[in-house]
Amino acid sequence: MPTNAVFALSRSLQTLPAREFYCVDWGIMGSLHLLNSGHLPLLEGSAELSRPEWTSEDRDRLTAMVSRPDHVFLTHSPGFEFFPGLTARLVEFAGGLGYRRETLSVVSDTHGRPTFEIYHFVTADPERRPCSHDLLMPGNGSPGGCDSSLPHVDRESHGAADKRVSQQILRTDR
Repeated sequence: MPTNAVFALSRSLQTLPAREFYCVDWGIMGSLHLLNSGHLPLLEGSAELSRPEWTSEDRDRLTAMVSRPDHVFLTHSPGFEFFPGLTARLVEFAGGLGYRRETLSVVSDTHGRPTFEIYHFVTADPERRPCSHDLLMPGNGSPGGCDSSLPHVDRESHGAADKRVSQQILRTDR
């Protein structure tokens, strides 16, 4: 359903320090691409979520999507979703990896109805954070445990990076 909230969504994304924006529902990406002349790093984020069963490649892509706090997700608010349940599936998947959804902003239309949600994922428990090898080579181990003998990025650095990106995103959203 067309909505004038896409203009406010477009303006708010221009100030977010995101590496990539994943559109988790239909009808978001095309409008934003048009309004921003292709300058926003928009990616389709619903293909894997739409499948009834995931392949290992699907799980690897989803893991790569949720594992960085500078990956930002865009979806319609409940009641405006074209494909209900995709966001819930993504949040459930991320939770299984030790991440939690953090809402950055809710964008309303001119009637005050919440229409779009902007969020990212942050570490729910730093002890369950996948090691650096899992982030670079998804499927290389399990969250919280890696059997690689290669050098590791310490878990404190991961947590500090999550916090820095979250604070930076929240500051620019005000």
